[in-house]
Amino acid sequence: MTQLGKKQGKGKGGPKTPEGKARALANLKPFREKRDQHGVTVINPGQPEVQAVSQQIKDLLAGDNISHLRPADEVALELAAVAIRKVMQAEEYIAQHGLVNDQGKLRPVVEMQLKAIETAAKLLDRLGLSPASRAKLGLTQGRAAGLAEALAELEARKAEVTDIGPEANL
Repeated sequence: MTQLGKKQGKGKGGPKTPEGKARALANLKPFREKRDQHGVTVINPGQPEVQAVSQQIKDLLAGDNISHLRPADEVALELAAVAIRKVMQAEEYIAQHGLVNDQGKLRPVVEMQLKAIETAAKLLDRLGLSPASRAKLGLTQGRAAGLAEALAELEARKAEVTDIGPEANL
């Protein structure tokens, strides 16, 4: 007879002791390493690359004389920068390894990239950072510079920093 409130047919709920929990986490390590090899899942708001994207967006807005963002919008702006950085990281991985794996299946990072693009677009739109959302908010000041242009400039700067040229024999 089963006790009321207990789930039937389920496991015991995992390890109970600290040693058992440590073993369970150690068993997950190879899976985490494989999952994180593309770098998309380990992007966080505090990282310098994310801060650079966030600053790029702020600079773009300042150059357009758009001042509708408030300090309370910083969190949403930071989340948008994380999403944009994830898109960029996924693109780098896909450029190196291709869209499909050795079995001819689409790599999981492609779906992550699509989700990050969708998230970034939604956040940027909510912040009034698209022509349509600015018009909806009644913000028509400044020129409507594209975020894609700004990201391309960021990528170009990154390439300049990382490209040491063929004449540098190391």
